[in-house]
Amino acid sequence: MPKVFEKPSAAWDVDEIVEFLYQRSPSAARRFFISVWETYEWLCRMPEGGSEVAELTHTSYEGMRFSKVKRFKNYLVFYIPIPDGIVVYHVLDGRRDYLKSIFESS
Repeated sequence: MPKVFEKPSAAWDVDEIVEFLYQRSPSAARRFFISVWETYEWLCRMPEGGSEVAELTHTSYEGMRFSKVKRFKNYLVFYIPIPDGIVVYHVLDGRRDYLKSIFESS
């Protein structure tokens, strides 16, 4: 069975977003957290389901893809498919300069 390997940077991203949403709506924060994990599970089954991040040239991120978080279209999961699942590097607001965010945390 495919597995999700969540990098600390992705866990931190999710925690930050949940905290932000919780201040406005605790139920939205819970729905977001559940939706993130549903997205991870879907990507494990369909790792090519996301789009390629063509702008990345850093070799550490070769093959990186992204997908919208289910029911939260402004948030994106950045991951790399591997033979036994996916490695999730970040979950970011797609309205931000996400390329800068990815490289800053390297």
